[in-house]
Amino acid sequence: MIRLFELRSEKRLSQREIAKIFNVSQATYNNWENARTQPSLEQLIALADFFDVSVDYLIGKEDFYSGSDSSIRLNDKQKR
Repeated sequence: MIRLFELRSEKRLSQREIAKIFNVSQATYNNWENARTQPSLEQLIALADFFDVSVDYLIGKEDFYSGSDSSIRLNDKQKR
C-alpha cells in the first residue's frame, strides 16, 4: 500500500506517530507502508477514515481522491 507513504507525508507525521495512533508497532506500520503485510479490514477502514480517503483509493483501486486542497478529481470510470 504505497499510498500510505504519500498520505502520511501529506499530514507530516512519522511512522512512529501513525503507529501509535493505530496502536501497532512501528515495524508493523512500516510493513504496511512497504506492502510486506496488510492491515486487517478493520484497520484498513480506520486508515481510510483517518486519511479521509476511500478504501478503494487506499488500496489502489481508484486513482484520485478529494485531498487537502478540497478539489474533487475524478478517475476515468467516474467520468463516463
